[in-house]
Amino acid sequence: MTKQTTRAKVTTIKMGAIEFPGLRWEQDGEVKYGVAVSQLAEANLFRKTQASRYVKDALGDGFIFAVFSELCRRKVNVIGTEAATRYIAAAAIKGNKVAQKMLWELMGFPSHMFPQKTEAVKKKQSGVVYLMQAGGYVKIGVSKTAKQAQKRVHQVQTGNPLPIVLLATKRDEDPYREESRLHLKFSMHRREGEWFEDVPAIREEFGLNYG
Repeated sequence: MTKQTTRAKVTTIKMGAIEFPGLRWEQDGEVKYGVAVSQLAEANLFRKTQASRYVKDALGDGFIFAVFSELCRRKVNVIGTEAATRYIAAAAIKGNKVAQKMLWELMGFPSHMFPQKTEAVKKKQSGVVYLMQAGGYVKIGVSKTAKQAQKRVHQVQTGNPLPIVLLATKRDEDPYREESRLHLKFSMHRREGEWFEDVPAIREEFGLNYG
């Protein structure tokens, strides 16, 4: 059963060696810190549909709390940082590649040292993570090459009244994992799908200055 709690405030939380936006709320007179279940879903730890069920199946009942988020101004389901770490560990044991890298970073190891199976796998997975801009928003996505990312701009532009510009691309041996990391890190700035508020921290991930 989902527990009812109070209003939650956006803050920076720390899980192991990782810091990223999370939520702070009070529960039974104690200050709690955690993440929205939807954040874990956006990081590809499980399917977005029925996300809370995945957490309940893995951890049991009593770990999910309903809070009113000051950012999205609606009620969201959250889990504490300890429970989130336990879920990531459980998913990693089951073979979830995103969870395995997150667990690696939680333990304090640099992300670039995450072990890869073979050079052939690296070559197959390599691609680029791109950053597009439309007005006050940016899109974080993946493409095979920078040239294809530019073509993607024309596809996204269709039906969009704002001019879309490709700001940057960066090559990565596992672009989908890097995309998931960025989506999780900046989940509190998400507005729709892969679109986020255009904040300096996102641009800095691509080596850009804001403005």
